[in-house]
Amino acid sequence: MMIRSTRPGVILDNNLPNSASNRTESHLLAGVALGLYLLYNAIFLIPLHFDITHRLIGATKDPLQWIWFFKWFPYALTHGLNPFISPAIWAPRGLNLTWTTCTPALAILCWPITAIWGPFVTYNLIALTAPALGAWMAYLLCRELTGTFFPALFGGWLFGFSSYELGQLCGHVNLFVTWPVPMLAWLALRWYRRKLGDRGFVTAAAAALLFLFGTSVEVFMTTILASVMVASLAFGVCRDPLSRRRLLRLGWLALLTITAVVVMVSPYLWLMLFGPDRPHGSIYSARMFSSALANLLVPARTTWLDGGILQLWLGPFPGDMLEQGAYIGLPLLVMWVLFCKNYRHTSLGQLLLYSAGILMLLSLGPWLTICKHPLPIPLPWWGLNRIPLVQDALPIRLTLYVSLATAVMAAVWLADAPTNWRLKLGLAVACTIFLLPNFSLMRLWSIDPPIPVFFVKGVYKHFLRRNENVLVLPIIAGGKSILWQAESKFYFRIAGGYLGPPPPRMAHNPVMEACMSGGQTPQLAKQVWPFIRHAHIGAVIISASNAGSFQWLLSCLHVHPITTNGVELYLIKSGVQSHSAHGATASMPRRKDK
Repeated sequence: MMIRSTRPGVILDNNLPNSASNRTESHLLAGVALGLYLLYNAIFLIPLHFDITHRLIGATKDPLQWIWFFKWFPYALTHGLNPFISPAIWAPRGLNLTWTTCTPALAILCWPITAIWGPFVTYNLIALTAPALGAWMAYLLCRELTGTFFPALFGGWLFGFSSYELGQLCGHVNLFVTWPVPMLAWLALRWYRRKLGDRGFVTAAAAALLFLFGTSVEVFMTTILASVMVASLAFGVCRDPLSRRRLLRLGWLALLTITAVVVMVSPYLWLMLFGPDRPHGSIYSARMFSSALANLLVPARTTWLDGGILQLWLGPFPGDMLEQGAYIGLPLLVMWVLFCKNYRHTSLGQLLLYSAGILMLLSLGPWLTICKHPLPIPLPWWGLNRIPLVQDALPIRLTLYVSLATAVMAAVWLADAPTNWRLKLGLAVACTIFLLPNFSLMRLWSIDPPIPVFFVKGVYKHFLRRNENVLVLPIIAGGKSILWQAESKFYFRIAGGYLGPPPPRMAHNPVMEACMSGGQTPQLAKQVWPFIRHAHIGAVIISASNAGSFQWLLSCLHVHPITTNGVELYLIKSGVQSHSAHGATASMPRRKDK
């Protein structure tokens, strides 16, 4: 039951039996594969003392954003609000969420889990299942190609637990939910082999694309970009007229599917392109988030072979630990070379090799980077970086598709190459060792964001009016203001809140910049009260542990703080939106919700 891809012009021959017994065996093995992936993921992600209800899996504070999203979308839908224009954050004007990393598909699908057990459980369950589901979908793709279990199991593992996936697991849920990508390839392959009809393909592919769009617009756009490139390559390497006609029909069905999905999400796209808060130019620099050639062999800290010391010697690669996903390791690179030797004259081999090579070239970004500094050598992404929406994608994240192509190549080579089985087994074991996660590091991946009793016990209701605009400090990446607001079930609105870069209208506001960085200038004292009047701020809240960092700002309020239940609360008198140069306003009494 091996693939035979040596006939000229034939891309994906179908030599697999399709009897009922074989289907039963295939389903059983698919269940075994999923169970193994889930067990493996749980072993390296869950320490024995892990509290799934109060701690978050991750190495950064980025998951706090998705805690907010998981609470916001159900709240907005049950209160008749536009879920994509939130008045709860960056008050008083609110924020256009289409330019954030919001995940409405995950928030809505996991709504029952969030309602019963809370958003922390929702996030942790996604982190515990997403890599396994990605590996399983890649397994189904490899199994469809090879007809063998263990090579497909290995290929699925390579994709689901790649260096890209391990890096994004540090805190980017919108980027580590990747299972729709191999699923789309699997659906296309099954349609090509006449195991799936036109209607079934369009329906399933549209559902996968809709979920992908609702999880990450960036991955949705790059998936379409990669699909167009792979489809063009497939048509180019195919020499058989019948196969070409089949590919053309597949292309038309894919175009129909994409068009239908774009029509369904057109309101969201309209808000992105023509709504408020649209950023000017790229959100992040493509040069800063591109692959380095050395990263192919030098791992990030997320792998067992920790490359942190070697990176210090070579110079730090672009990006950070989350964005160094180009690593494949020496054994897998050797397997890649052997695949090229055995399959470079076949249609399937050419398709996979060209796809992986072009996608790796694109992941290098606009300028060639060997280790640390980019060289003055322009690359293809330099031109793509000028296309709307595509310019907001980060090149390093194209390694997602490189890892899928590499996984398929490894599975095909293990299943079909005329090579000694000892060499195959040795390389597979070496690949596993080189790509194992850094267990010692990941057992420390546990975020425990403290929530003051002021918010947990509902004390805020005694001091704040419902929907009152509140400035919660500090406003930084991983700032807890959004977590506290979500805990209050959006009882109050916040003037700020970190869901990514600030909206363009606030990007150069000196007071807001000071609230984010903690810096100050002599002129800021005169600008604090105009800012408070403009934002209609009725209270300032800061955790007691951070009060010293913003003492200069808090002293400008001329309000006596109320220290209660883990926070310092500065209540600004209702109706008093200016202050005298000499007098100080007294702290307000408790204010009941109206």
